[in-house]
Parts: sequence; C-alpha cells; structure tokens
Amino acid sequence: MYNSISQIVNIQKDILKSLSEQEILDMLYRISSSNWFKGIKLGTEVEGNTFEEIKTVRELFPKQTIKFKVGGAGAKNDIRMAFILRVNSIILPMAETEYAIENFLETYQEFRDIFGFDIDLSINVETITLVKNFEKIKHFLKYFKQVTIGRTDLSQSMKEDVNSMRVLEIVKYVIDVVRGYKRDILISIGGKITPKASRRINMLCDSDFLNTQFVYVTNNKNVEKNIRLALIFESLLYTLFYKRNLRTDFELDRFINDHYNRLEK
Repeated sequence: MYNSISQIVNIQKDILKSLSEQEILDMLYRISSSNWFKGIKLGTEVEGNTFEEIKTVRELFPKQTIKFKVGGAGAKNDIRMAFILRVNSIILPMAETEYAIENFLETYQEFRDIFGFDIDLSINVETITLVKNFEKIKHFLKYFKQVTIGRTDLSQSMKEDVNSMRVLEIVKYVIDVVRGYKRDILISIGGKITPKASRRINMLCDSDFLNTQFVYVTNNKNVEKNIRLALIFESLLYTLFYKRNLRTDFELDRFINDHYNRLEK
C-alpha cells in the first residue's frame, strides 16, 4: 500500500482522480492507522466543510478522534450538530473576549443537558487581541482539553509572515502561559504547516501536536515526514469528497494545487 502512496507523493490531480473509491479508502485507512496520526479536524469555519462531509468522515472513521471546529462562539446550530454527529471534540475559534467564551460555554452546556453526554472542548488562540487578553481569560482553560495556536490568523492579525520570528515568539509565550496554568492540557500548533516549518517548530516549541488543515500529527523527530503524509491524507480525503459529489472539479483542483505547493515548502 505504501508503494501506492509513494506514487502520489507529489499529489498529481490526474492520478488522484484515476483512483477508485476503494483505493482511496485503503490509503486513507493505512495512513490514519499510523501511531503519529492523532485525529481528524473538520469544520464549518475556514475548513468550509458541510455537515454531510463531517457525517461521511464520522461514518468512515468510527474509531478515530474527530474534532469539529464550529463557526464561532455563537454558532448554535453547529454546536447542536456536533452532538448529533457525535464528534469527539468541539473546537472554538476566534473567541477574543470573556463574553465570547462564556457565550460558547453556555450554548455547549445547554446541548450537553439536552443530549445527555459530554464532548471534549478545544479553544483556538489565533489573534493578537486574544493573546493580549490571555492572562485575563486563562481561567477558562479549566473547561478545555486542548489549546490550538493558529499561526495563520495570528500572523495576519500581527501583519507578520506566518513563519516570522515574532510570530514564533508569540507562540512560545502562549505555550508558556498555558503550561504554567494547566500542565496537562494538550497543545497543538497549526497555520499553513509545511514539512520545513514543522521541523523548525519541532525544534523550538513544546507542543504535543502539529495540525494541518484536517490532520493532527504528533510533534516528534519524524514530524517532517509525517506532515507530508498528512498532506497526502488530506488530498485523498478531498478527492473522496469529489468522488461522492460533495466537491466540484474546480474545488478539487484548487485544493490539490495548494497542497502541492505546501509539500514543496
């Protein structure tokens, strides 16, 4: 099977489209069975996934950790669907104030009481405004199992390159505050992660995971190789969406081109 994966290492669209659905699934299952593969992240925010796509992934990967990034603190229907789809974790993005986090937690608790079970919660740190408010809101971390530092939005809010030293210093500051307040919380770093960027982050940052658009990867000495496989997994998954008429040819083409460029960086 890895021979087949190696044939598409450069993510050529024509090769992906020529694969049967079963061939795609076989490769997806093979990659996701690796020890470094720590979960699948989908969402209605920047990921742009539909509920049908999230439902498809939940059904295809019943034993995998599925994390669902909702559209925002007030995305009530998204939070409701997280319970209906029985995802493993709900991710809160773009929450910059105490009010936003409180609003999210109230909505979560409402549906937890309705459905009668808990779902793990994660929070994204992805703007410089939230970083500046972090000392004030860090007490909310007791409700969250994971913090993800989203470098893309963070760097844009800082008007800096995503791989700049200033962004890296902010990432390390957030990690220090989180570890100092709640040592056992999981930390992931995302935001246009490339193989090259992953190697630098691995050397300089104390995180549990790195995450690409759809995949959580253990942050260890093999992270560069595993990020490449994660990007291939994402391209295969997107091709599966295309095969099931959930994505158009244009969307697939744009997605594959983006991932090909990321593999080269």
